[in-house]
Order: sequence, then structure tokens, then C-alpha cells
Amino acid sequence: MSVAAGTSDAAGATGKGENAFLDRILEDLRRFSPDLVQPGLDTAVHAETEHGPPPSVAAIVRAVQRLNALLPRLIDDVSGVADANLFELRSAPTPMRATLSRRPVDYAFHDDRLVPRRFEAVVALPEPDRRSLRFLLHWVGVLDKHLSPALRRTLKQVDVARLARAGGSVYAVEDERGLRVIEGHVREAARRLDRMRATLRSAAGLALKPSQVLPRPFPRTPAWASLRRLCVHWSDGVRISLDELRGQLSGGAWSADLPYLYQRWCGVKLLEALQSTGLQLAGDAVGALYLGGRVKLTDGPVTVTLWVEPRLTRSMDQVTGFRCGRSGGEVTPDYMLVTPGPHGPDAFVLDATKTGDSEVIEHKFRYLHRIESAGTRLVAGVPVSYAPLRSWAAAPLGGTICKLESSDGSRGVIPMHPLDWSSHPVSAWARDVAGHARAWG
Repeated sequence: MSVAAGTSDAAGATGKGENAFLDRILEDLRRFSPDLVQPGLDTAVHAETEHGPPPSVAAIVRAVQRLNALLPRLIDDVSGVADANLFELRSAPTPMRATLSRRPVDYAFHDDRLVPRRFEAVVALPEPDRRSLRFLLHWVGVLDKHLSPALRRTLKQVDVARLARAGGSVYAVEDERGLRVIEGHVREAARRLDRMRATLRSAAGLALKPSQVLPRPFPRTPAWASLRRLCVHWSDGVRISLDELRGQLSGGAWSADLPYLYQRWCGVKLLEALQSTGLQLAGDAVGALYLGGRVKLTDGPVTVTLWVEPRLTRSMDQVTGFRCGRSGGEVTPDYMLVTPGPHGPDAFVLDATKTGDSEVIEHKFRYLHRIESAGTRLVAGVPVSYAPLRSWAAAPLGGTICKLESSDGSRGVIPMHPLDWSSHPVSAWARDVAGHARAWG
């Protein structure tokens, strides 16, 4: 069966509006986890070299960057406030707001008369507004409260992703670079918070305790007006808004992220379909869907492992149980499910594409001859490797049933359109995977 007829359905993503297509994906991803709306690895590398940090490695990182950029002006605006309780006597050239000096050197004879040349004025000393500085220190602590778990989570996700993405190719090197960029952003945010604390305490000149009480009067400067707007936004939780996301993804470097977001959206729907079969999630799925890695699902003694973008080569030992075939090189399927089989582990591959083009979809079936088992099974007493049971595509096509592309079911397409969504096709595909696992587990 050809999928050419479905191309017009895929065009609906454009016909109904690219923004609506993107909005539905973002809403579903944010509902599952806000982390999944962050840019992909390739964007992290591109952003580091051309545009600065990507717009939400975590929304908290951007919040730290914004406060760090404002801090010098915020401190300057409250560092020269006169304090009536602190003053000193200063020499003044005129008697205006001054008194006669008590220093003999400030007098001289003129026409046989002793006249003052300098006077004494009481001048209030400028002191930092410590109430404002304590308020700033409070918000540094608020951001740190959000950043600390994000830092731990991101570092763990990066470690898991390295397991799946390891390799010696130029693509593996680029992936490692992207992981280092993401790791570096959150580490740098933590260092910035530490530097901000030290800067505020130095500006105060003494021990400083945080306070969430708004300073009164509130400083009336542009920098403090900006801070007040940010505090309103942060008070409801440090997150990135849908409008902000849409703006970042509407053009330039970020437009390339839409296929990755669609791929993650397919992963979320696949994971939900697997759980609907009775399989229980074991571990962190967010990190794997975001950066790549492994997700385990269990049902008693039965285990199904979902690998997200595993890098399969022929030369390296494969923790997945599968490798690139004899043609060499490497392959990186979007999703590979490994289940128990009659003679060892079996694999089901699902690759997402944001187009309904038949040639692109046909390319997704290549894993049937590009991937083979790392272990062997006996055929007539001879050990042989074997291919995945299925290599299917997920595409934004309309419909409520899967589209077979081979008589044995090894190739096919799951219609997964965000604006014309039906869970029946992916759920039917997931039931086959779970049923196979239970039969041989």
C-alpha cells in the first residue's frame, strides 16, 4: 500500500497553520514535562557558536542570565542613598548650609580683620540601601532553589544520553559537544548565582540576610522596573511561556527544532500507548526523550526497553543488544524497543518524520537491513544474526488505522497528526509490542 495518498493529510499541518501544529505539540510536551520543549543537541551546538545560549536549556538558566545582566545596574541604583543617621563634617567654600569652622587654618586676616576662608558643612553619608540588597539576595535564593534540582537532573540525563550516543564518528563527536554545551549552561548558571551572592554581600559591606519584603520606597529606575516585572513572572514558577516558545521557534536557528519537537511528541505518545497496555514506567523518561537514552517498562518479570536515538555501530559493543549491520557505518533510529523473544531479544523500530512524502517514509524502513542483533540464533545448527521484527515510520497523516507497507507487517506507518489526533493507531502498534514481550518474557 502506498502512502502517497497521505501526503495531502500531512500538508494539513501547513494548511491548518504551522503555528497551530506547533502549539499542539508544545502543549502536549509541556503537559508531560516542561523540559521537553527545550532545543535539541544540534541547536545547542549552533547556539553556542552563533547566538549564545539556547532559549531554555532550562527556563531557570535564562532567569539566572537575566538577573545577572541586571545586577550591576540594580546595585548602582541603590548604592548612593543618603542616610540621615550617618554624617560627617566637610569643608565648604561658602557659608550656605554651613557653619563657622573650628579649624584655625580656615581663617585669614583681611584689612586687619580675621575672616573665614572655609566653612564646615554637615553632609549625610551615602550608604547602600540594604533593604533593596536583601530583596535581591532573596531572589538569588529563589532562582537557586529552582536551579539546584535542575542541575542534578540535567547532569544525570547527560550521563544517560552519553551511553546511547557514544561512538567514534563525526556525528558522535558533535553529539558529545552538544551534551557538553547543555551541561555547561547549567553549571555556569550555578556559578553565576554564587558570584551574585558574593557581589551583593560586598556591596552591603556587612553580613546580609535575604528578605522577600519589597523595599519601600521601591527604587524608581528602569533596571528596578525590569526586575519587578521579572519577579511577577518568576513568582508563578520559573517557566517559559507558550508565546515565548513560539517566537523562538518561528525562525532562524530555532526553526530547525520543529522536527525534533515532533519526534519527541511521537515519543511521548508512544510511551503513553505502552503504559496503556499495562506496562509500568521504571525510571526517568524525560531525560531520554530530551537527550536520548534508555527507558525501561516492566510488567512483573517482563521488561521492555525503549531506546531513544541509540547510536548503533558495528565495531563497538552494543548495550542495546543490536548493532549496525555488515554494511558498516552507523545508524540512529529515533525509537527502538527491545523485548524478550523466542531465541533472544527482539527489536521494534519506529522513526518519526514531519513529512508525508512517500520517499522519505520509505527511507524509514531501511533499519530492517541496516540493523542486526549483536547475539546470534541457530538456523540449521548455524549461528546467524537477525534483523528487527519491524521498522515503521510515524508521520503526520490523518486516519485512525495504521498503514501497512509490506504483507508481513514488518514495514508500515503509524498516523500521528497533532491536529487530527487519534490514539488508536499507536495504541494498536504498542499492544503488539507488549504482547510479544509477554509471550516470550
